[in-house]
Amino acid sequence: MSITSCVDTSLQWLLIAMPIASCVDTSLQWLLIAMSIASCVDTSLQWLLITMPIASCVDTSLQWLLIAMSIASCVDTSLQWLLIAMPIASCVDTSLQWLLIAMPIASCVDTSLQWLLIAMSIASCVDTSLQWLLIAMSIASCVDTSLQWLLIAMSIASCVDTSLQWLLIAMPIASCTNDAIILQTNDPNIVQTNDAIIVLTNDKIIVLTNDAIIILTNDPNIVQTNDAIIVQTNDAIIVQTNDAIIVQTNDAIIVQTNDAIIILTNDPNIVQTNDAIIILTNDAIIVQTKDANIVQINNTIIVQINDAIIVQTNDAIIILTNDAIIVQTKDANIVQTNDAIIVQTNDAIIVQTNDAITIQTNDAIIIQTNDANIVQTTISSEI
Repeated sequence: MSITSCVDTSLQWLLIAMPIASCVDTSLQWLLIAMSIASCVDTSLQWLLITMPIASCVDTSLQWLLIAMSIASCVDTSLQWLLIAMPIASCVDTSLQWLLIAMPIASCVDTSLQWLLIAMSIASCVDTSLQWLLIAMSIASCVDTSLQWLLIAMSIASCVDTSLQWLLIAMPIASCTNDAIILQTNDPNIVQTNDAIIVLTNDKIIVLTNDAIIILTNDPNIVQTNDAIIVQTNDAIIVQTNDAIIVQTNDAIIVQTNDAIIILTNDPNIVQTNDAIIILTNDAIIVQTKDANIVQINNTIIVQINDAIIVQTNDAIIILTNDAIIVQTKDANIVQTNDAIIVQTNDAIIVQTNDAITIQTNDAIIIQTNDANIVQTTISSEI
């Protein structure tokens, strides 16, 4: 930390790389040489000179991470998470390439929950262990940019040895100031800088800054900022902002906003708004509004409104009202009311009432009543 306070603050990413490097090669002589060389050359080349010896000394699988982080510190801060996410995605599953497209899109749309719905739908298609990372990174782009590195560091920390978590968080914060006070005891260890106070005990890590309070324990982990509260436990991740509450468990993702409640599970998925309730299962889609209920099951659609029920299948359309039943098929139309039944086919129209049955074809009209039978053809009539 004393060495880092003498170099450019843009080398904060190096503090994350150093604990990783210290787990591979205990000798840091090459690092001291690289840093001294870096201080004598153009500052734009510092990251390159430091990255090259680090990459050659650690596991080759980490080279991409060190290079990506170095590049990230030289470009727009809004792209830092993307550069880190891309190499991670390429090492996990090639099917995650689409994730690289979705995540930058999410950060470019309206600040409403559109990005969250996209991220959550993507998360439901991948390993559940990555879902919280997708949500955290999306949230990071909407909160104070100074917290982006924290959410990324916490994500990385959870993938490495738990004993390094405090180091990944404490070192970048301490390196943001020129002066620091470090008090190391058996319990606790305290680091105080101009911008932060870090307390490390056997049970927890507490970080207090002007913008955030971070509490890391075995269960739970808590991050509180001006805009959000994030709680991570072994069983769930809870994110609370001014506009939404997000709860993610192993079995479900629940999002509650001022306008909607969204519940995503393996089966069903439920969306509730002020105007409608939508339920999606593997077999059916159910939509309920104040004016109508709609159910779709495979090839059947059922619509219920105040005065009628409509059923549509591949073979028929059925309409039921208080006064009539209407059935329409490819071969016939059937209408049943309180007073009559009407059947219309390609060849005939049949009307049955309480008093008579009337059959009309292309060639004849037949009327049958209680008192008489009447047959009328194009040639003659018979009573």
